[in-house]
Amino acid sequence: MGSDRYGEWAFLAGSLIAIVLGVLQGLGIIANIDQIISLVLVLFGLVVGLTTVTSKEIDSFLLASVVLLIVSTTRIDRFSGMLVNIFSYSIGNLTYFVAPAALVVALKSIYKIASSR
Repeated sequence: MGSDRYGEWAFLAGSLIAIVLGVLQGLGIIANIDQIISLVLVLFGLVVGLTTVTSKEIDSFLLASVVLLIVSTTRIDRFSGMLVNIFSYSIGNLTYFVAPAALVVALKSIYKIASSR
């Protein structure tokens, strides 16, 4: 199993954990995510950023990451309802996962640009 397969599994696991936790939080089944779960999401994000994104995918990945991070800053929690809560918690959890991956990919991109001169 190559390192790209680890990245694919980390992406699937991180996404599923973030969304399932968001649903559970939105339904009120769990109150908050533990720091260990947040750390797991961050570690999965780092693995994805280090192993999965190729040079051709950097721009698309960073654009999608920026959009997700912008959406996560919206004040949707001003509205009420179970679906709004689920959406809000899921997006919040996805930021724990995507932000580290985006940071790694951005640093790889900056290094590539700087080293090509």
